[in-house]
Amino acid sequence: ENGWFTNGTEGGTNIFRVAVAIVPIVLAYINRDRMKMLGRTGDTLINIAFVNAAIYVLSIYNWIFARVAIYLSIYFIILTSWLLTVGVKPKDRTAYTIVGIMLFFIYSRWLSYQIAAYESDYFFPGRTLFGG
Repeated sequence: ENGWFTNGTEGGTNIFRVAVAIVPIVLAYINRDRMKMLGRTGDTLINIAFVNAAIYVLSIYNWIFARVAIYLSIYFIILTSWLLTVGVKPKDRTAYTIVGIMLFFIYSRWLSYQIAAYESDYFFPGRTLFGG
């Protein structure tokens, strides 16, 4: 009744994070013939990455869902690395790896600037955690 989820006052994750979480799923779909080589492990990784992306979509509306998506992000990283090794032709693998590293570096730099702007009411410079 109070609209805590739908009114948007809680704040949520950035749409760019959602797009980054969806990229491996799209790449796995495009390369689905090659992904069959991974067997059941690949299927499990793709399914967990899909759940991760769905939770990120929910986290646009409320930040608490992003915490769950962060815990599932390890599967996103494993799937992305397997997509670069299995889903790409061997002659194109070097180019895709270099582009992937560059994009991940840009994403990491962008993300670190967001975290650096975080301010807390509880931790101040010169004060200890327990008020000393």
